[in-house]
Amino acid sequence: HDANGVRYSPEASLDLAIAEYRARRKLLSEDDAKSDEYANNLFYALLYSRRYAELSQALRESTPSVTQRALLITTIAAEHGGPAAIEASRALVSGEADRRTALASAGNILTRLREYPAAADLIEASTRGQTTTAANTQRINMLRKTRRVDGRSIERLAGGLQHRSL
Repeated sequence: HDANGVRYSPEASLDLAIAEYRARRKLLSEDDAKSDEYANNLFYALLYSRRYAELSQALRESTPSVTQRALLITTIAAEHGGPAAIEASRALVSGEADRRTALASAGNILTRLREYPAAADLIEASTRGQTTTAANTQRINMLRKTRRVDGRSIERLAGGLQHRSL
């Protein structure tokens, strides 16, 4: 959390959180580590700090859950694009329903990471073989058109407009 209580924000001390989660994990026995309810916190901190290689390694060392498989798919999409993640999902998740769920989850996470093209690819893949609602189609189309903009450039633009109006 950052000073305003926003989780995984760019201003949050994610490196410190990652170090603390790793230190905590080293204190656990092997059995306790398998059922560690804080394990996903480490994975999400690595994800939001865009430390994809470390996240992939940590996920491959853990006992895979549905959430962790979705995070691995997210990492692959963020690094290599949606098509690579969709292909990898076939090997990572065996059942079609579970694969669709993992792809949808990964697509939602990618949206929060502002990786819009990959998010659209994964969400679209999660709807294949199902009746796609108009809302899903609109969302996929919107994500395909959305471009990532750095907030600071917007602040500069707004500041310039305020200055000109005075």
